Amino acid sequence: MCPTTPLKGSFGCAIDPSARPHTLILGTQPSDVSLGANRYYDTHTNALWHIAGDALGFRRGWLDGKGRAPPPSITRSVLHTRVVDTYEEALALLLSRGYGLWDVIAESE
Repeated sequence: MCPTTPLKGSFGCAIDPSARPHTLILGTQPSDVSLGANRYYDTHTNALWHIAGDALGFRRGWLDGKGRAPPPSITRSVLHTRVVDTYEEALALLLSRGYGLWDVIAESE
């Protein structure tokens, strides 16, 4: 009999009900870091928030759950100096502009 691997979950759809969604950003399986923090794209080396920040006029400023800042390979390429200090603020900015986040795989090994 094969050993069982615990299943990993995912996140539900994140949208702002007061903003008409126009773009849905799809993910697959969140990292263990993201799952542990219960936040989309929370790994400090993931470029999603840096790309979104460039598009929306801010720079990601918060540390990941382990106190690490994004690596210079990402931060030296971002355009904006306005720092968004919290994940919650960045998520609200993204969602309020009509973007949504959703994992398309409910669970995996």
